[in-house]
Amino acid sequence: MACRLSGAAPEGEVEDYAITIVSGATLGNFVWQDTNKDGIQDAGEPPVAGVQANLIRVSDGAVVDSLFTDTNGEYLFTHVAPDTYQVAFVAPTGYSFTTATQGGDDTKDSNADVSGLTPSITLADGDDQRQWDAGLVLADNTLVYCAAVPRQPTEVNTTFTLPKFDSALGTLQTVNVSAYASTQQFVALENYAAQTQKIKMSTSVDGVLNLPDANIVDTTYAYDSGFKDLTVADGILDYRGTSALAFADWQYAVDSSHVTYATPADFTTATAGETIALPYETMSGYSVMGAVVIINRSSGLLRMPGLVLRMCMKRKYQPSI
Repeated sequence: MACRLSGAAPEGEVEDYAITIVSGATLGNFVWQDTNKDGIQDAGEPPVAGVQANLIRVSDGAVVDSLFTDTNGEYLFTHVAPDTYQVAFVAPTGYSFTTATQGGDDTKDSNADVSGLTPSITLADGDDQRQWDAGLVLADNTLVYCAAVPRQPTEVNTTFTLPKFDSALGTLQTVNVSAYASTQQFVALENYAAQTQKIKMSTSVDGVLNLPDANIVDTTYAYDSGFKDLTVADGILDYRGTSALAFADWQYAVDSSHVTYATPADFTTATAGETIALPYETMSGYSVMGAVVIINRSSGLLRMPGLVLRMCMKRKYQPSI
């Protein structure tokens, strides 16, 4: 919600306040596996979960939000400020994008180009556009399994449980494991001391996916604001103005890491339905440095972190004859 105040009223009269409420727009919708590679969503073609969708503001290229598709292959950005955007889909390892805009039905085609990027999308307040889809094509003799953890407000400790490769299908040749961490942090600091301060803020998020052979897949994102001058406190703790330091936007960033697993047999079973567990843990933190030694007594601090996790396993195999 945005509020806009009218000019001050003459003395003795009641001031009028003009309030503009902006609810924002909604944008989605669907990622699927195009099994016949015709660029059209056909009956029986499965959704693809755990595909990353980044919302990019066209004017400056900033990533303003980031999601992963759910178990139904769906994603949905809500309360989006009116502007022009693109959605950038990130194909999981083993997938590529199908041919875009086939068939003449915008609700049944793929809108992503070969790089995963949609055309520009102009959103007005209240718009509800849920026709922005992406079709994925899987390489032959390849299995991909992805799992995602929805956005969490703090550190995450979880275990991804994946199906093992059924040896009845053939011989497992390679296993590639990928981990993705999409971080969202908003950090703001207000100077309420009676002197100017020089302040620097740093934030970081680290994630570790543990593999059966004791190796790890590590993801790391760090942000450093550099030193900023904060003027003498303005008397209002609102994290705005020259006495405050705040990121211009929510800071979205994604780091990914990929490992080719050395022992495919660890992911193979002769018993259908057997699974393997991969623990994942994250650590996040921030630090503040300033010219005034006792920072905590001279500054107000607001920090709102968020984290989305995804992992994918690609398995290449030689089919049984």
